[in-house]
Amino acid sequence: MVVEHSRDIKEAFGRAVPPFGPESEEKAAKRDAWYAEALGDWLQRLERALPPSDNDAYAVGAVLSLADLAIWQLLRDTFSDAERARKAAASCTRLNAIADQVAAMPAVAGWLANRPQTMM
Repeated sequence: MVVEHSRDIKEAFGRAVPPFGPESEEKAAKRDAWYAEALGDWLQRLERALPPSDNDAYAVGAVLSLADLAIWQLLRDTFSDAERARKAAASCTRLNAIADQVAAMPAVAGWLANRPQTMM
């Protein structure tokens, strides 16, 4: 379910702000609207869809799962404007707790520190 929500959000971003073509004022305005309005709404829907839990550090159950990794990737490694993405996610305390937990894992932190720079 979380992975499908993540895919839905990424597809909505691609529809709202076409990834190809030249930059324009219209495209910049669409990007601004995405970060200011739509992304936060999508993330709140995702957070509401998570099952109840006594431990906000995990999306499902009490151990790391694919859902946690998908949330980290969506919140911390998907959008080119990381600062505006964090602002849009500010009210999603559980999603942020999950993303922070994954980011603190030594394997993830090590990869982020040493991954090669690529065009994509």
